[in-house]
Amino acid sequence: MKESTYSDKTNNSKENILKEYIINLESLIKKEKEDKTRINKQLNKYQSINERLDKENKKIEKKIIETESKLTNLKKDYDILLNERDDLNKKVIDKTQENTALNTKLNQLKTQQHETNIKYDMLKCSYKNLKENNNTLKNKEKEILSSKSWKITSPLRKISNMNKKK
Repeated sequence: MKESTYSDKTNNSKENILKEYIINLESLIKKEKEDKTRINKQLNKYQSINERLDKENKKIEKKIIETESKLTNLKKDYDILLNERDDLNKKVIDKTQENTALNTKLNQLKTQQHETNIKYDMLKCSYKNLKENNNTLKNKEKEILSSKSWKITSPLRKISNMNKKK
């Protein structure tokens, strides 16, 4: 009888160990299921975040493409403006040279005008002097003609008439 008790005890002990093992396994399985659920939730969360980030990345990539296109167009516009500026600078240089030439010509003409004015003033004075001399001679001629010595002055009159004809 002693053996049966020993055997029962051994069987009981094995059964208890197996029960405990089963309980531990069930606990581990439950924990693994909870971990799996938690990990799946995290995966879903990260998947959702990744999808949102992917959408944002696509928007940003689209904006980058649009911005690069705008930048390319602005670069073209800038190059056009640079060429126009260069053309305008050339025109300014040409106009400046033309202006310098015209100013030189204007200064020459002013000098020529000044010289002409001086000559005109000199001729005007000469004309005035000649006119005065002519008037003086006419007055003298009148005096002579009105004088009693008409016959004597007749040759002078002829000379005076000759001077008038010249």
